[in-house]
Amino acid sequence: MKQILIVNSRLESRFKPFLEKVFLAVQVGTVWEEFENIGSKKTIMDFRKAAAAADALFLILSREAQASFDARNLGFFESGFSRGKSVYVFEHCEDSKRVSIRIPDLHHFISLYITNAWTDHVIKIAEAFEESRPAMVPFAQGDLEPLVSTAVDSFFDPVTGQALFDHSTAQPLARKVACPYCAASYTLHVPDEMSVIRCPACGGFSEIKVDVKAPRVSKRFGLLAG
Repeated sequence: MKQILIVNSRLESRFKPFLEKVFLAVQVGTVWEEFENIGSKKTIMDFRKAAAAADALFLILSREAQASFDARNLGFFESGFSRGKSVYVFEHCEDSKRVSIRIPDLHHFISLYITNAWTDHVIKIAEAFEESRPAMVPFAQGDLEPLVSTAVDSFFDPVTGQALFDHSTAQPLARKVACPYCAASYTLHVPDEMSVIRCPACGGFSEIKVDVKAPRVSKRFGLLAG
């Protein structure tokens, strides 16, 4: 059985029950680690070994994870930390401007709401790691365009930084994109009405081209695992 390393903050309460529900539905093992342990209870080398033993990494970015970071553990995410493993970065849509952790090596960025539609979407992502999965269907291509700071600010509360848009009833879509600032290339999973996204590799904000439509998750094939 394949195994996924999930790194989350011990203080973050939204994602663990969400992902536990996801993995009850698939034949994939999980190992949970905490951001707070990197560089304290466990060395960076210990975490690199855990990453090397896994088939993929799920990194849960949140305000709580942000608060746990210091000079001891930032080195874990230096370029090359994943050693070629598929890296999936998760973030709640509301936190786009409240999280600034940068992950230079990633393959998928999932900016989501915790809803039934997103549960089904992430189940399809996890199913791609089951041993007997068939070949995956390709993603559509998408475009990102840079945004000036004044345009970015209009989407977020100036005091709390919380996103002012609510797409919690929108459906998940996936598309291949390249960041216009750092050229990082990854698959972007966002609500189908989302128009602004923060690049997890460099932190730059971009507009998602609304005229580019990507397919929803295939019920038969699921999603590409890398």
